[in-house]
Amino acid sequence: MQDIKKSFPLLDVRVLDLSRGLVEPRIAKALSDLGAEVIEVRHHSHADGTKEHIARKGEMGSTLLKGVGSRTRSISLNLQTPAGAQIALDLAKSSDVVIEDRTTDGEADVRLGHKQLRGVNQRLVYCSVMSVMACDTEEMLREYGSVVDFFVSMHAAQTIVAALYERERTGLGRHIEMALFEFGVIFAANCGLEALAIGGATTQYGNVHSSIVPYGMFDTADGPVVISINDDSQFQRFCEVVIERPDLAVDPRYESSALRSRNREALLLVGAAELSRRPRTDILARLVRADIPCGEVATLPAALLPDRVAKQARTCQRGRTNQSDDTFEVLRSELGLSDERLDKMKGLGVICRGIELIG
Repeated sequence: MQDIKKSFPLLDVRVLDLSRGLVEPRIAKALSDLGAEVIEVRHHSHADGTKEHIARKGEMGSTLLKGVGSRTRSISLNLQTPAGAQIALDLAKSSDVVIEDRTTDGEADVRLGHKQLRGVNQRLVYCSVMSVMACDTEEMLREYGSVVDFFVSMHAAQTIVAALYERERTGLGRHIEMALFEFGVIFAANCGLEALAIGGATTQYGNVHSSIVPYGMFDTADGPVVISINDDSQFQRFCEVVIERPDLAVDPRYESSALRSRNREALLLVGAAELSRRPRTDILARLVRADIPCGEVATLPAALLPDRVAKQARTCQRGRTNQSDDTFEVLRSELGLSDERLDKMKGLGVICRGIELIG
């Protein structure tokens, strides 16, 4: 039987994470899930950005950090000292990917910038993530949080993989730049195009689709469901089988998707009323029988009940509560530093061992 671990496509790739936020560790985790080795550098000279502002989440430590870095080895460096920056530079020499965060004025330490690191490793793929974006005014624009974070991290990981593939042909790495604001705009998709088309703000539709009707989350007598009606035949079956209102299927106001969207208020009003009279199990059974995409809206604990998810949670629980206990081990094995030299660096504040997170 093939060793699954040995089949990971990025098994020989090393990622050095110099960031202080949470978007970048998500990028590193996406690469780690493909087999890459990740070394995270934590900045112990000051509060480590978002990573240090975490509420307590139980005995297993920082669940927020574990969610993005459970397979990561971590070291703690004072990058404001020449010796600390030199250690990061030495690690970059043997790395394939470096991930860092910065503002638009290039806050990343000049000693660890793209040009400096590519100077010692031309094959390096260097990924910069900006949470803000410059505009024509003096204001900075900040995009909303976690959804965009995930969106950016997935696209960044894909771009890094593409750059690694290109490197096999050219022998050179690349500098990749990602801005949360720009991806937030992309994420707006058809809603953004609608805003441009009408020259103003679009209507807020909440948990239903902006143009496909009925499509979204609806309340039944004892809990919400998600219903996705994508075409006229599904709408007809919804009327006849699910809510037992065949008159709606032949109503000229609803005979096409465009007309249903135009008359959305009236249709949603009657549809919601019919759904709310029936128990959720009955509605879901009818939807399945009518071959209409649907699902029960679960609470988070309920969503985590399946064995596959529970197994993943147990794997996370076996992780460390101490996110920086690899400092000495990594610097010994990767840079060949002796315990005597490491102890001296610790005394000088260049490195730190065993930073304990409380949440």
